[in-house]
Amino acid sequence: LDQLAEKHNVSYKYLSKLLKDTLGMPFLQYVSNLRIMKAKDLLLHTKKNINKISLEVGFNNENNFIRMFKKLEGVTPS
Repeated sequence: LDQLAEKHNVSYKYLSKLLKDTLGMPFLQYVSNLRIMKAKDLLLHTKKNINKISLEVGFNNENNFIRMFKKLEGVTPS
């Protein structure tokens, strides 16, 4: 969000509010949703393992990915 705000010459706070009003959710929640949607597609259509997918969609480690996946989807990625 900092990089996006800087790129568009607006404050972090302003951009955060604008995105929340537009998207209906905080920026980080939106990004997490996008990451999990991409992960679901990769899980269904590739033979990549969970660790590779978690890194590919932007999570620092597999445990964080599994935790977020379960929080948003109600089940683990496996």
